[in-house]
Amino acid sequence: MAISDSAHTICTIYKNLNLPHKTKYVITAVRFREKWVFVKSRETASYEMIGGSIWNNESPETALRRALYDKAGIVAGKIFEVAAYSLSTGNKKVGTAGRTTTYGKLYYTECICMGKTPNHKTEEVLCCDQELPANQYLHPDISQPLMRKVKNWLECGGPEEGTPFAFEKLCGAVTFCRENGIIKYILIKNLSGHIGFPKGHAENGESELDTAKREVFEETGLTPELFTNFRHSFRYIAPSEVNGFLPGADMHKLAVYFAARFTSDKIPQIKIQEEEVLEWWIVPYPDAMKLLNKNADRRMLELANHWIEQNHK
Repeated sequence: MAISDSAHTICTIYKNLNLPHKTKYVITAVRFREKWVFVKSRETASYEMIGGSIWNNESPETALRRALYDKAGIVAGKIFEVAAYSLSTGNKKVGTAGRTTTYGKLYYTECICMGKTPNHKTEEVLCCDQELPANQYLHPDISQPLMRKVKNWLECGGPEEGTPFAFEKLCGAVTFCRENGIIKYILIKNLSGHIGFPKGHAENGESELDTAKREVFEETGLTPELFTNFRHSFRYIAPSEVNGFLPGADMHKLAVYFAARFTSDKIPQIKIQEEEVLEWWIVPYPDAMKLLNKNADRRMLELANHWIEQNHK
């Protein structure tokens, strides 16, 4: 949230979450392993709360989820709405011309998994027991009142009042080989009956690629070559009744896939993870399209097959 240091900023917090103004920003206080989380960019000497602008057609929660990952590598957690706020910026008196007012939403995030930070602009992710003193904030006139609001909300039992926006990222790979000139794909059927590609939850400290490599190995026993120039994703929601991660809340999932190639002589070495996989296949594209039982996976295979035919003839 870029606010000029020379401008006088007034942060106003509202009881009503649904203001009749366009929400342009999101910001969150974050806890991970019972510590507060702040970030520092390479361009500044001070820390800030995690947040950012809402892009066109984004929901506030989607924008915040993007900021959590881009700035701190956070890939799973629970987001709670806390309050709406406004920032009035300028050198003139409040209520006069020459001031700019923007509106945002304040959240509280319980981080469950923090992977590697993908954003080269972030220099440090700081986890600390206490809130930072004013002289360590990049914008203390914004961060301090917002942090006080979140802490008061927590003390009043805030998380018990509403249903959180639960989210997580899954990473995997469309895994293929060529056998007698024919491209074949590995498909697996998990315990829920879903037929798709090897994928799974990120673990702390992992990049997307780290997670994809580990999941492919755990579920197939293979260590294929992964191609980062094929990276596609899709979003979906796991209803609360099938959400074991956070019972009682829908889980908003982001699935990220790379392409992964192995040689056909490794087919006999495939060793499926029996604890999580009911059945598996290695089949050509037409058969794979028939076996897949979700449209999003069919679209992913369509994209991968086209990319493989163009780049790995």
